[in-house]
Amino acid sequence: MVALFDFSLGLLQVIYFKPGFITFVALGCIVVATVPILLNSAGYIQLSRLFLCVLLPLIPMTISIYTKSNHRIIIGESLYYDYRYILLGISVIPAMLFSMNEKKYLFACLGLVLACFVFFDPIHEYFHVGYFDIAHTPTTYPFSGNLAILIFAIIVGCTFVLKNIYEGFELKNEELIEELTVQADRINESQERLQKANGIIQKQKELLQQQNRNLESELVDKNKNLTDTNAELIKHNNELLQFSYTVSHNLRGPVASLMGLVQLIDRISLHDSNKEIVNHTARAIEKLDVTIRDLGKIIDIRNDIFRIRQQINLQEEFGHLKTTFEREINSLHVSIRENFSAAPYLYSVKPMLMSILYNLVSNSIKYRSPERSSIIEITSTEDESYFTLKVKDNGIGIDINYHRENLFKLYKRFHQHIEGKGLGLYLVKLQAEALKGDVEVNSEINRFTEFTVRIAKPQNIERQILYDESHAQIFFDARLNSTGVIWNGPLTSAQFRSVFSKCLDFVKVFGAPNYIADLSLQGQIDREDQLWVFNIIIPDAVKNGLNRIAAVRPDIKDPAVREYLDGINVTFKKLGVTQQFFQTMDEASDWVQEQNENVSLSNNGKSN
Repeated sequence: MVALFDFSLGLLQVIYFKPGFITFVALGCIVVATVPILLNSAGYIQLSRLFLCVLLPLIPMTISIYTKSNHRIIIGESLYYDYRYILLGISVIPAMLFSMNEKKYLFACLGLVLACFVFFDPIHEYFHVGYFDIAHTPTTYPFSGNLAILIFAIIVGCTFVLKNIYEGFELKNEELIEELTVQADRINESQERLQKANGIIQKQKELLQQQNRNLESELVDKNKNLTDTNAELIKHNNELLQFSYTVSHNLRGPVASLMGLVQLIDRISLHDSNKEIVNHTARAIEKLDVTIRDLGKIIDIRNDIFRIRQQINLQEEFGHLKTTFEREINSLHVSIRENFSAAPYLYSVKPMLMSILYNLVSNSIKYRSPERSSIIEITSTEDESYFTLKVKDNGIGIDINYHRENLFKLYKRFHQHIEGKGLGLYLVKLQAEALKGDVEVNSEINRFTEFTVRIAKPQNIERQILYDESHAQIFFDARLNSTGVIWNGPLTSAQFRSVFSKCLDFVKVFGAPNYIADLSLQGQIDREDQLWVFNIIIPDAVKNGLNRIAAVRPDIKDPAVREYLDGINVTFKKLGVTQQFFQTMDEASDWVQEQNENVSLSNNGKSN
């Protein structure tokens, strides 16, 4: 390109002037222009480009000064502009040869071109061939020189913009090509794996086809059995729901009547032994009423509440159950030996689990042997998947071989001389299966009977959803024995009161002593609704076992907020509730766990 430029310059010299020294200089420059080619061939790329960028602006400056020095008389004004035009054209060469990353070389070469513009006239004047030295007089010449510098700046700026855009596209293209290359390699690897996999799949397909042909007849039989089993399961579920409804609603009236009649008895005039019987009767009726009311609450809240598991302290709950059988234990000299050390806690549906234990203990007492003192042994264990309860007695036993098919069927009885309805074992089986478990029995006539009940361990006990709407989510944490709410305001008064009413229902059902509330997004609550919580909800919840509240407020470090929260804590303390505020749910959960452990240690100390 440089050689072409020099050749063109020499040709113009010949056309417009005469062949002379300049013509030979231009031809000599053509020879000099081959130097970058030789440098490139030798591997000196950087030096080649620098040589070229230095050579290009110096050639026109040299020719311009020489021409004006040897032809002072015939020098026209245009020659002072022509070489500036040449320099303007040369100004784009550095940007073409150097990238934006080579800034020091790029700006050095551009600086050389700019110096030729700035010092164009001073250099000519130094050699006494300046514009005014040749007796030119137009006053617009300095303006033309400055205009040339301005045009140079515009050309360089535009060149930089275009070069930056071009190099950006080039970089993206390189990245895209690299990415496409990587993806192509991955595709090739995937195709190879797929080909191997297809071969394996083809062999397995042939094997499966053979197995499918062998299993077709068996599958038809299994489908029929599954259909029959599903129909039977639906029937059992309906029967269980009907039975639950009957217990929770239809028995409320008779139990209420019994409670009223017991209250009418004049206990002062009774003999001491009769007083004790009446007191036992009153306590038994009260416990029955509590059980029926709890079951009614569960059914009234929702049938799917049976999905919720809670922590059950076996020793504590069985202690309550033993109180129910206190009269029979004392009068019939029944010895109950429980050992829950291997699995002191279960996570399950408390009403169902206690119903299972009630029916099994009741059967053991009912079918005791008249030939020896009755002993009932109850143990708990656990493995990776199941909690296991075993209830063993030394009663009259069951003929397993004869009654195996009817053991857990409705209204089936195996000892006609003892009063019963054949309902207990049926309920035990249904409830164990509802808890995703099973029940087995082992027995020998006149020796023993042992029931083994397995209950599946729940997968999620920390965040069991009870209620889920856009404005609030109510959950139950069985590990913490806590009801909780995550608010998402702003809330209407109706939404606020509805959620708290549901929370109260759940507290009544589960008797959870803890409550966790995430107030981060609750928003502003009306004063009237706050007073409603303090005056109605909290006192009722305290009556049903609520002891402590952990609330999440990220802004608790704000002094004004802290003062407001301290005032709320005073109000809760008067209501019999301990409340603490925390910045995160994790902190709140840790505090509740700590309080639970303190209560457990305190209770163990008292029992010891």
